[in-house]
Amino acid sequence: VYAVSVKSGSRLETAQLQRQLAGRFSNVSLIDLSLVFDSLQEILDKASFVIQFMAGFTIGTGLVVLAGSLIGGRYQRIRESVLFRTIGASSGFVRRVLAMEYLLLGLIASLSGILLSWGAAWALFRYVFEMPFRIEAGSAALVAAGLVALTLLTGWLTSRGIAAQPPLVVLRRD
Repeated sequence: VYAVSVKSGSRLETAQLQRQLAGRFSNVSLIDLSLVFDSLQEILDKASFVIQFMAGFTIGTGLVVLAGSLIGGRYQRIRESVLFRTIGASSGFVRRVLAMEYLLLGLIASLSGILLSWGAAWALFRYVFEMPFRIEAGSAALVAAGLVALTLLTGWLTSRGIAAQPPLVVLRRD
């Protein structure tokens, strides 16, 4: 039993080659694998779309959760700001403290997400695909920087005006 594979430039060339071989060698089975490959490509394209959609949905959900947690903690941050200002801190100091908090929050979130994704990818590559796993540090650093910047931006947008709250007004509310 022998198998021979031939790749042609177009479907017309494939059909002509099959006709010539079938006419010359009647006992040879000819199978056009381009249809199989096209079907596989279509299935992989659909799977890729689903994975990309789920990744986008997950990122969107994460952004909503991030904004919700920052908005939910706004009252706590106002109280902290009042305490700082009561003991003599300036508005600039309060803004720097808030920026540092958001910076650390973004760093922790991005590093934990990257480490968890590397662990999951390593397990998939090792046990499911049986392929070597390679870390893309440049992409990870770019993602981490983007997440930190996004966290800083979201924190800044949700905490606008916190440092300008007069301490007496907030203390009277409590």
